[in-house]
Amino acid sequence: MIIKKIILSLISLILISLIVNFSLQILKLRQASLILEKRKEELAILEKRNKELTKKKERVESQGFVEEEARKKLGMVKEGQTMEITPKATPPIRVEETLSGQEPNWRKWWRVFFD
Repeated sequence: MIIKKIILSLISLILISLIVNFSLQILKLRQASLILEKRKEELAILEKRNKELTKKKERVESQGFVEEEARKKLGMVKEGQTMEITPKATPPIRVEETLSGQEPNWRKWWRVFFD
C-alpha cells in the first residue's frame, strides 16, 4: 500500500513537472512569435523607406536634378540661354521722412498695429 502511494505520488510529480515545462515552452513560443511578427512589421516599414530613399537617390543623382539645382542655387544657365536679373522693388519714400529725417511716432505705431 505504501509503495503504491509512493509510485502514484512520483508519477503525479513527473506529470505535473511535464505539464509545467510544456506550459512554459508554449509561453516562450508565443512570445517569440509575437516578437517575430513585430520584426516583420518593422522590416516592411524599413523596406518601404528604403524604396523611397532609393527613388530619391536616383532623382538626386540624375543630370536633370543637378542642372535644376545649379540654376536655382547658383544662378547658372545652359549655353545659349540668357539670364534675366530684375532689381528688387524699393518702398516709396514718404515726404515726412525726407523732410524731418525721421517718421513721426504715431505713424510707426499705426504701422505696428494696422499694417
